[in-house]
Order: sequence, then structure tokens, then C-alpha cells
Amino acid sequence: MKPILFATPRSGSTVIGELIGNLAEQCWDSKGWLGEFFNINPTLVTEAKIVNGKLYLQRNQYVDKPWCLNPYKEKLHRKELVDNDPNYVVKFLVSQIENWTVPWVNEQNFTPIFIERRNKVKQLISFLASIQTNEWYFHKSRQYEPLDKIIYDEETAIRLLWNLRELKELKRRFENPITIYYEDWIEQGGNQRAVVNLLGLSVDYVETQTDCANTPYLKDSEQLLEHDPKWLEAKDRITKLLNEI
Repeated sequence: MKPILFATPRSGSTVIGELIGNLAEQCWDSKGWLGEFFNINPTLVTEAKIVNGKLYLQRNQYVDKPWCLNPYKEKLHRKELVDNDPNYVVKFLVSQIENWTVPWVNEQNFTPIFIERRNKVKQLISFLASIQTNEWYFHKSRQYEPLDKIIYDEETAIRLLWNLRELKELKRRFENPITIYYEDWIEQGGNQRAVVNLLGLSVDYVETQTDCANTPYLKDSEQLLEHDPKWLEAKDRITKLLNEI
């Protein structure tokens, strides 16, 4: 198997992706997990390079203005690097998809795996919380201050709706995509064994942990929004739109 991941923000794709990446190293001679290798963050300077024979995405520094003058060209450069050595696991958020992505996945015989959440309201709340705190990756080894409230933002809700609809359309373009739901992964243990089970695999591997943690302050996440009159006004409408996808 040559996994390639597709997801939307706050779907659990990072922690599941890290576990799939490690599994690919153990079972399918992959060179590892590259994460959002094709994400050109306008304010975070990144450089794709080869270090000791392995492809690597170096994150340099944050800047005040867009550093990449031609993101499409930069993505093509990174695609060329992967073409030369396709034994890596990468993840695309739907906002990072280009016109060449689907044909390329098919040409390289990647196995498309979609990471999704069943509870899309909780996904929205997690998205709102990450934008509010600017925390996108949570480490098991760190302590995080609990949130006492989350602020609703209509633009963020519309942004997530767009992402979810685009993901649905993208999935239709593949013949036999695999879907892993975050809630199913949690229910089965939230570990690498759960990933193996959900992929329907029978492989020999050593159970591996990741430092990536679930969002730590969202246990009672819906209560953190209930104070916000904008959310109370939008709740029924946005919930209906999310559940229709």
C-alpha cells in the first residue's frame, strides 16, 4: 500500500496520519511521513530539501508578508521531488489541491485515504478554538491552559462548510477511496492498532505512539460556545448545513 491522505481542518488527520506514516515505514518500505508537504503557508517560510538521502520539509521562520511569489510553481517543484522518490506518505487538505493532484495520485498508484469526522459541529468548534488560540498541533508532553469560552465566527463556519463540500466532491473523483472516521478511531482505542483495524489490514508491526495529542480542552466543547449570542442565532442554521454534507 502507498497511502496518501486527504482531509479538512480539525478532522484528526494529523495524529492518524502520523500513525499511518509510521505503519508505512514498517510494512511498505516507506521513508516516512511528510505531513502537509504541499502546504505553502504564506507567512511560514518552508523549504523542501533532501537531507542524507531523505526528503525533508524544513520550517524556517515566520514572516510578515507572503514569502512565496509563485505557490503553484513551488508545489510543482515539491511534486517533482516526490516523483523522484515516491516512497513517502503525504497529506493534502482540500485547500491545497491543484488540477494535477488527482491524476498524479492515480499515476503513482497511491491509495487515497480520507480522514473525516462524523460530528461536524464538534469539528467546527475545534476549528474555531484553533483559530482563537493559534494552536494547531498539540503535544502529549505539554500542558495547555483550559479555555473558558470559544467565540463564534461566521466566516470560519463558511470556510469549513466549503472545505467539507470540496472534500465530498474530491472523494467522488477516486474509484475506491478508503475513509477513516475520527470517532471510529477513538472508539477502537485511538492508537495504531485502531488504524490497522479500520484499514482492514493483516500486517506485522510494532505498536508505535505519537506525541500528537487530541485537542485537550474540548471535552465539553459545545458548552464553551453556548454563551455566544452569535452562535445561538446561527446554531440551527449552521448545524443543518453541516449535517447535510
